[in-house]
Amino acid sequence: VIDKYVPRRRAQSNVAENCYSLDDVRELLRKVLKEREVQLENDFGNFLCTSLDEQAEEFIKFNEAYIARQFRKNSEMSYVS
Repeated sequence: VIDKYVPRRRAQSNVAENCYSLDDVRELLRKVLKEREVQLENDFGNFLCTSLDEQAEEFIKFNEAYIARQFRKNSEMSYVS
């Protein structure tokens, strides 16, 4: 992951030239962390949508079963007055 953010240095350069400044490291880490943050937000968003869809489906099934029981209960007693 980091390889795409690390600027390439010349192969024939000095050791001192291969060192990164504190600002370079900060910028590199900022980019990597931002990318990871976006990835986690997307993953969590997908997980949350899936969970909410499942919860809604379970509620719909429960509600339909409840209504069906209420209709059966009321229809059985409808002849008694």
